[in-house]
Amino acid sequence: MNAHQARVGRAARRFFAPIGLFLLLNAALLSPVHGASPAVGWIESQAHSDGILAASVEPANEFQSTAEALLALDWQESSPVASPATNYLIAQNASTVESLVRQILVANKAGQPTGPFITSLLTLQNLDGGFGEALGYQITSLDTAAALDALAATGGRGTSAASRAIQYLLSVQFTDGGYRLEGDESGSV
Repeated sequence: MNAHQARVGRAARRFFAPIGLFLLLNAALLSPVHGASPAVGWIESQAHSDGILAASVEPANEFQSTAEALLALDWQESSPVASPATNYLIAQNASTVESLVRQILVANKAGQPTGPFITSLLTLQNLDGGFGEALGYQITSLDTAAALDALAATGGRGTSAASRAIQYLLSVQFTDGGYRLEGDESGSV
């Protein structure tokens, strides 16, 4: 495995592991067979005193785990862990697209201000409209799509930033509908 493949593999795991956790938690919370109570109870049992929601052994970091758990608990507003976990998450100093998107989505769902997070996110947008993992990083279609998700969730669909991001994604879309992952590479997402 060369360095590029390893980097793409790490990026894919970092992106898809929390999504998988989110989907599993959503499935557990919506399952008519098991009901929401056991899943909510399990999430609540993972709460730490500082607001972190994470099991002792996690494939994702505490920030990711807390964000995904909060997004899964969205309709469980009465959860006693939601407020401390939200406070923990929005107090973190995020500098990557992924982390800022998570802060924006959680703050938005909690009715908290998202403006400072959106402002930080927009500083990571490149001149061609795409977003990279962080300032100075190569643009990826995954980071650009995640940033668009955050903008759409907070009413930013018609903004110049969203339009430029969409234009970037269209410019890296293949004829089969897939998207180039990053740069001029032939791999797709």
